[in-house]
Amino acid sequence: MSKEERKEKRAERKANRKPFKDTAVGVFLKEKAPDILGGAVSTVGDVFNIGGLNKIGEAIAGSNDLSPADKEEAQRLLQLEIDEQKELTKRWQSDNEQ
Repeated sequence: MSKEERKEKRAERKANRKPFKDTAVGVFLKEKAPDILGGAVSTVGDVFNIGGLNKIGEAIAGSNDLSPADKEEAQRLLQLEIDEQKELTKRWQSDNEQ
């Protein structure tokens, strides 16, 4: 696969991602702590990267709007999103090596 083909595939994958606010953790936070979405996501944007997701985790941990149970649930959902993004990255790397 040529460099241009890989670049096109990457752009296509990026365009097909759903926004963070539409993920399970995004929907949960929209209901329980919309300020986190307004603050953390505006600095991270709708870009899925592990660093950005970790910033959201920090915002969840420091939130006064969430009960301890809600924080635990939000962190669980966030970890699922992080794991999914790691697997997706592995797949993309594998695709690019072909």
